[in-house]
Amino acid sequence: MKALDLLRDDHQLIERALAALAMATVQLERGEAVRPGLFLGVVEFLEGFVHGLHYRREEGVLFPAMERAGAARGAGPLGAAIREHEVSRITTRAMRAQADRWKGGDDAAREDVANEARRYVSLLKQHIAREDQLIFPMAEDMIPEEDHFQLLDDLVQLEGDGRGKEFFGALVAALEEEVGH
Repeated sequence: MKALDLLRDDHQLIERALAALAMATVQLERGEAVRPGLFLGVVEFLEGFVHGLHYRREEGVLFPAMERAGAARGAGPLGAAIREHEVSRITTRAMRAQADRWKGGDDAAREDVANEARRYVSLLKQHIAREDQLIFPMAEDMIPEEDHFQLLDDLVQLEGDGRGKEFFGALVAALEEEVGH
């Protein structure tokens, strides 16, 4: 496996979670029975896997390797990606706050949860496409071939906290099952 294949695999798991989130949002908007806990489960995935592992891999390993190879961190595609990561974190916190309000009995928060969920899905779909189609090919071209083995090792090392792809893959599978996807 190559380093960027690992990140692309992350994206596939994230896209599965986004599909479950989108389906739950549609069900919520139709007035179907959806638990606030489902959205909180998605938030757990987003905070733990997307922000806690995947973004750490990009911001802590891939982007610095690209910088060493000549990419500008604060501008261009890397700067845009980092800003999108921050918007993703902000939107996730907002979705958690609204889901907590709803879980606490504020039924009006259902619409706010749906709004934050739609915003998040839209943001991340565009973000993943940009990384897959622009940033990752750019990294493949910029980073010397001999550095890719160390890059892969560094990316894998970040998964050492016990809540890696296996844990989060099971969480996504449970979310998919709950929404019937």
